[in-house]
Amino acid sequence: MDRYNSKTVKHKLQYEWEIGDFTSLVETPNFNVSCVEFESPKFSVKAGFDNEWYLELNSTKERVLIYLVSETSRKNLRAQYTFSILNYKKEKKLVQSFNYFFNTTVCRGPEISVFKHELFNNKHEYLPNNTLTICIDLGIYDQYSLSVQIPSKSSKYSIADDLKKLLDVTVASDITLVVSDREFKSHKALLMVRSPVFYAMLSHDMKEKKENKITVPDIHPELFEKMFEFIYSDKVTDLDNFAEQLLEIADQYQLPGLVELCEESLGKSLTVNNAVKIMILADRFNAKQLFDFAIDFVVSNITRIMTTSDYQEVVKSNPFISLKLIEKFATSGYGHGTSSKF
Repeated sequence: MDRYNSKTVKHKLQYEWEIGDFTSLVETPNFNVSCVEFESPKFSVKAGFDNEWYLELNSTKERVLIYLVSETSRKNLRAQYTFSILNYKKEKKLVQSFNYFFNTTVCRGPEISVFKHELFNNKHEYLPNNTLTICIDLGIYDQYSLSVQIPSKSSKYSIADDLKKLLDVTVASDITLVVSDREFKSHKALLMVRSPVFYAMLSHDMKEKKENKITVPDIHPELFEKMFEFIYSDKVTDLDNFAEQLLEIADQYQLPGLVELCEESLGKSLTVNNAVKIMILADRFNAKQLFDFAIDFVVSNITRIMTTSDYQEVVKSNPFISLKLIEKFATSGYGHGTSSKF
């Protein structure tokens, strides 16, 4: 067999961008239009894949806005970076730190905001010779795998394959599960060992045990069939199309293995548009790993997510999630300096 050992390497770069005649630039009458006004030269980090980066600078009446933009051959590229303004002594000031996944090949990072009055009221400190110097300390992660071939004497067959045969041919079935207008032949012992809910039904003197029949309410047969497949094989075909609904069923029937599969599937599907919905779903159905991942995603993309109706509604109506978001802001480097927007 092949054994893989994955390693993660962090590649670092410090980049400085000097912007001369800065006061005239930000006081230009057309500067407040909604577009990219100024871009830095592009720079690259030495890594095992192609990557280019640059900074965008824009301005509002009160603030200077700066964004780190990636152009890479990788999706879901994790980056840690620290933004600062260099003062006349080349010391790093107004520091803001970020931990962010650049999830498309061309992706703009979170907003970096600096109030103009901080710069203009301290020109000697931050604008020597009317020049603003922006510094980015950037670290990106490159993952690679080492493969070692190890002779294996283990069988190519597994117990899951044999149990799947029981599902396919219903050999020695001793109980029937009725879901809507469909019947599923099953095996009491397997149901009991896989799910505490079925164990409770079949280990006590209940109707289901006496009649060798369980009526399963409030589940669509197609979804139950997916859960049934998992009980017999630890797998679910076409999981990505059913993960959201199956997470609820997995929680209801106390199937932690199915919860983990759903968490992995939903975690891969996180976007700015659905992150809040998945975060609520994970909280409701006790998917802690998915909830933590979704919280991180929401916080790291807060400037884009906070304008969505889902985010505004959850902040108003769910005190638990609101508190978790605030705690995450307070204890991590995500979006430093934006917690006042809650």
